[in-house]
Amino acid sequence: MLLFGWLFPLLGMVILVVFVVYGHIQDQVEKSTASAAKTAAQVCENRLEDCVVASKNASYLGTLEKAYEDWFADGNAQALYNTSTLFLSQQYKYNEALKTAILYYADNPQKLYFTYNNTVGAGYGNITDYIDKAQERIIIASRKRDTGVDFYHIAGHFYMVRSLKNQDFITYGVLILELNSDYIFGSFRDLNGYLACRIYRDDQVFYENGDFSRPARKTYEVERSLDLSGHSFVAQEVLDKDTLYAEIWAVRYVFLILILFLFPLLMQLYLFFRRKVVFPLNKLIEGYRNIEEGRYGYEITDQADSQEFWYSEESFNRMSRELKNQFEKIYLEEIALRDARIHALQSQINPHFLNNTLEIINWEARMNGNEKVSGMIEALSTMLEATTNRQKLSAISLKEELDYVDAYIYIISARFGEKFSFSKDVPENLLTLPVPRLIIQPIVENAVEHGIDMRTGGTVKLSIREETDKILISIKDSGILTQEDTERIRALLNHEDTPKKVNRVSIGIRNVDQRLKMLYDEECGLTIGADEDGHTVSTLTLRKEGSEAWDS
Repeated sequence: MLLFGWLFPLLGMVILVVFVVYGHIQDQVEKSTASAAKTAAQVCENRLEDCVVASKNASYLGTLEKAYEDWFADGNAQALYNTSTLFLSQQYKYNEALKTAILYYADNPQKLYFTYNNTVGAGYGNITDYIDKAQERIIIASRKRDTGVDFYHIAGHFYMVRSLKNQDFITYGVLILELNSDYIFGSFRDLNGYLACRIYRDDQVFYENGDFSRPARKTYEVERSLDLSGHSFVAQEVLDKDTLYAEIWAVRYVFLILILFLFPLLMQLYLFFRRKVVFPLNKLIEGYRNIEEGRYGYEITDQADSQEFWYSEESFNRMSRELKNQFEKIYLEEIALRDARIHALQSQINPHFLNNTLEIINWEARMNGNEKVSGMIEALSTMLEATTNRQKLSAISLKEELDYVDAYIYIISARFGEKFSFSKDVPENLLTLPVPRLIIQPIVENAVEHGIDMRTGGTVKLSIREETDKILISIKDSGILTQEDTERIRALLNHEDTPKKVNRVSIGIRNVDQRLKMLYDEECGLTIGADEDGHTVSTLTLRKEGSEAWDS
């Protein structure tokens, strides 16, 4: 109940809130980062565009073109040098976006006019790097260049090159501006969580800064397109996730701490319920189990400290004591009364049968004088032993019970002769099974009395079979069961007839039914019906395990 009714729903709600907040913050971080990257790219484009505009001044102002024409007219090289270097210094030396400005005229590409911005760390070394590593490539490329600008990344230097043309669109000079990449692309370094930045075009890197060695799972990459005077570049920024998602980590830690604190609370609740509810309930359950197993008088000693369970345990102890008293006073009296009733019912069986048997023996003795007399006397002795029960036994083996039936059948066979036949089908493994005394012979006698005609004779079949926990004993005779017989049997077994209205045999089968129900339960007893041919079938139902009333 605590887990599924309280902890799991609460954890689910907390986790849901974490994911919602986490997702919201993550979306905001990504949107904010994308917006910041867009702004940084726009700043880069603006700074580079300023450099492009500055390069156009070399053509639009006309200073260099006039100086070149004057030199071409009078050959004054010093005037050309002074004018050119002064113009470069005035226009480019103090521009934060530029490191160097280099100029050469078309008639002599090896003659360079230059200036450098030492405030951004540039010096004459930048000029020598150009001469040694970039000059030849730029001179060759300039022969095919129009009025636009080109960008080159050579030996770690980022150059922007513009061809200077006169009014006739003839190239008279080339202006090379080395860009200050750290300044132009510096806006990317201002991004939150900045780790590295790379500017490239067609797999050629023009600018790279920072550490690209961090694992991908710990970084967040943003790519933007840069349009620089008709030239498309790609800006790739690598940002630190830990810095970007610092707020997310904080939220995560807060909720993690909250979840961790839930477990001690759950443990306290569990221990409280276990001490106050589970233990007292277990003691009550243990007490009820002892009562179910017959240990009346069992009491709970270590009682609960809560008022409700203390009262329940006290009530249980009182109930257990009362049950013990009732058992000792009433139940034992009931057992004694049941035994008395069983013995009384047994004593009612067949007192009149002895007279009939003696009459038959007398008749046989007068008419014949053969050896059947001794056999009948032995059978009679067996029957007398069964009815008198001198050993006071409530249960005997099935074999002994069948001996009584055989003794009775011997006498009946002597009475009817060949007109009467008897058969039995009994599994040998059941012969040692204990059964109540005199339960089969009365039913066989009933089958003989009501199913055998004195003139035509008949048959009686006895069969015994097992069925789960029960033993079924069937006695089938050749008599036909009429509707009148069925109603009489129903009334007899339901005690609707008084003893004055029924004969001795009927009383015997009623007593057998009563005894089986008393010794076992209501599912046992005697049933009488007809088979498919209409012949009478009497069935006794017993339980294998016997009954405490006569086992003891």
